[in-house]
Amino acid sequence: PLGEALAGEGPDVKFRPAHVVASGAACPECGGRVRLGGPFYAGPLHDEDFVQACIGVCEDTRDDLPGVTSWKKLLGLLTAISEEHADLVLHYRLPQLLKGLKLPPLPLRRFRGTLEALGYRVSHFHRDPEAVKTDAPSAVIYDLMRLWAEQQQLLPHQQPPPKEDGAEQPR
Repeated sequence: PLGEALAGEGPDVKFRPAHVVASGAACPECGGRVRLGGPFYAGPLHDEDFVQACIGVCEDTRDDLPGVTSWKKLLGLLTAISEEHADLVLHYRLPQLLKGLKLPPLPLRRFRGTLEALGYRVSHFHRDPEAVKTDAPSAVIYDLMRLWAEQQQLLPHQQPPPKEDGAEQPR
């Protein structure tokens, strides 16, 4: 599914990219161009038993290895890995998503809380504090972005007053 290997002459093997079947050239949510990224690995990102064993070693043998000085950082990373949903592989970077849609910042806690209130599973991504892993479909994510855009529009009483001479006031 991610490519094709063709037998060449002799021991040579030629590789071709995958053939993509898409519903159209435009994204159904934003109307933008559809891009194919990859490859990505869709299996478990870590072994939970191994992570728990490493956390135990970090907590129990901290003083036995005086040369290791980054215990807090290592323990923090392992704890973050143990708290994320292992079966949710892909993630959204909220600042990147908002920037692409030209929207102001949205508090990460509010975004995650809204998804949880809608009944979707949500967790962080251990490598990026601004990323969100969720089982919510893209349509729900973009619906939330649309709601955020509507909430951020300035109401008439919030608009800066026009100048006396009718010229537009700089913002």
